[in-house]
Amino acid sequence: RVPMKAWNFTEGHLGFPYPLWSLASLARLRKQIEWCDVVHLHDSLYLGNFLACRMARRMSKPIVVTQHIGEVPYKSRVLRGLLHAANRTVGRRVLGSSDRCIFISPRVRDYFQQFVRFREPPIYLPNGVDTDRFRPIPEEERAMQRKRLGWPDDRLVCFFAGRFVEKKGLPVLRSAATRMPE
Repeated sequence: RVPMKAWNFTEGHLGFPYPLWSLASLARLRKQIEWCDVVHLHDSLYLGNFLACRMARRMSKPIVVTQHIGEVPYKSRVLRGLLHAANRTVGRRVLGSSDRCIFISPRVRDYFQQFVRFREPPIYLPNGVDTDRFRPIPEEERAMQRKRLGWPDDRLVCFFAGRFVEKKGLPVLRSAATRMPE
């Protein structure tokens, strides 16, 4: 892991992440791409990923992209329009120039197949779960954990893992919390 400095104004102010890398971080990125054998990008739209793709292509390094999202039903027509345009320009360029594209969802794959010409047929590979670490626990252990945390035995407990941004369904979470404030 190599830490990179970035400015992410958009996430806090506009509700979507788009980190802008510092020049020093872009220089470190270039050195890492020179060093590596394969460049693996997660998503096609981030500026760092777009630049990594261009650098890797110039250095004849193989590129693999795991694409997680396609369309996002933002409430804002402007955000929906920006994402649509970005997918059809930057996304198409990154995915189309990659040696292999992996999609975690058939829906996302089908969306991009409408307008991207892939070098190789894309692969559908859903996100995996480490079942040794993440598994249902025995009822006795569950009861002990609930007691330790001060949670009642007869109430539903929900867990949210993700950014607090619109595309993660925050309106649904907010609505549920309003209906069940306890």
